[in-house]
Amino acid sequence: MTGAPTTTPAQGNEVTYDLIEVTESAIAGLTTAAAGKSAPATAMAYAHSYVDITQSNTEWRTKLGRYTIDTPGDTIVVARPQVPVAITGPTTSEIVTGAGGARRAEVTIPTQAGDLRVSVQVAESPSGAKWQVQNPFPTLDRDEVSKLGAAPTLVSVPSTSSHSTTPQTATQPITSQPKPSTTTLAPESVTAPPAMSEPEPTPVPVPVPEPGPIPIPELDTPIPGAL
Repeated sequence: MTGAPTTTPAQGNEVTYDLIEVTESAIAGLTTAAAGKSAPATAMAYAHSYVDITQSNTEWRTKLGRYTIDTPGDTIVVARPQVPVAITGPTTSEIVTGAGGARRAEVTIPTQAGDLRVSVQVAESPSGAKWQVQNPFPTLDRDEVSKLGAAPTLVSVPSTSSHSTTPQTATQPITSQPKPSTTTLAPESVTAPPAMSEPEPTPVPVPVPEPGPIPIPELDTPIPGAL
């Protein structure tokens, strides 16, 4: 006769007391149920939701309540960070045994505004046993958080509209302003009359011989040797 089937819980769904430290990025993809199986993961998930300033107060309280033993009330909203606070390192955890032998984990998460100390303990929930954040719910020092929101003093820079008040002459192109003449004018000089040249001598006409027999001049004495 075959016995009734038995169900063995999956090892991955059991609550563990092993303190495996986690970073903020390590729990980013975990579901609420998966984070609840580990004390460091539960504390880091709570811290990640606590410093989230992107949601409304109602959404923030609902998300935070996924990791707390009780539903967060209105009083915790007063302690909610109003400026971004970065988580700067992994968890640091230790197991502490309390009254009656009950064990809890004390987890420290470093942030820009100091350490966030989270006390978590295994408790029953509708989805089974899981690590849950205990009351009073941990918060950061508001004075330290407010220091992160102090804006640095900025040197005022004239706006674009202030440039329009600049006199127009300062923005006119250089070519629109009169340019001083760069040409040096020589003093007027009296034009000297051209030098008077001596007149050239009138050429003596060369006698032109007349055609015909050469005349013989009349002489008082006969030409020697003439008969």
